[in-house]
Amino acid sequence: MAQLRRWKELAEARAQREHEGTSRPKQQRRTQIHINVAAPSENVYPSKIVFRCPRGAPIYSHGTYLFCVEQLWFVNEPERGGPVARSLTATLDFMDMNGRSLFSQISGEWAIANARDSVGFDDTLETLPELPPVGEIAKLFVWQKRRDDATAYAWSRGARHYPGRRHPAHQIPPGDYQLEVRVRGIYVDQTFVFRLRNPGAGADPQILGLNSPEFDRQ
Repeated sequence: MAQLRRWKELAEARAQREHEGTSRPKQQRRTQIHINVAAPSENVYPSKIVFRCPRGAPIYSHGTYLFCVEQLWFVNEPERGGPVARSLTATLDFMDMNGRSLFSQISGEWAIANARDSVGFDDTLETLPELPPVGEIAKLFVWQKRRDDATAYAWSRGARHYPGRRHPAHQIPPGDYQLEVRVRGIYVDQTFVFRLRNPGAGADPQILGLNSPEFDRQ
């Protein structure tokens, strides 16, 4: 008899649990999904500084051609409507053909191009505030040479002392060289490599492409 009562109690308890289970809503497991929505960044479409061409600017005195200043011209071609490159600086590393630096890296100087043969001694800047993507070209000064001299000189602030008959300290003797130019600023960090040639006295220095056939000629 006692066993029957025990079975009855167990059956009633099981029925009560099942009844409560069907009448009570099931507990929902909450899954949290985190979506990081970042603010649009101008750097999504970065700026792109493009090398346009080398330029040689002559310097005359009383109608006599005395110096040649070699420059690199760059333009801003942002990708897909990217931002304007700003606060541009450039470091120049002059190397021999084995990649050994001739001297410590120097800070390049810029000017905005307004004419092919404009030198702009008084308008050079170590930091170019910005390079708009339409209509303006940034010229980077590289080296200069007195036509009758064999030695060329890397362009630096010392170039401004020419009226006082003083040369910059970075001498580059006749020969072939490599130049590595790193352009940095807001939204831009690019490196360009060039070949240089100092032909010696009586001729202008040259800036040539890295694989220029000019260097294969004897």
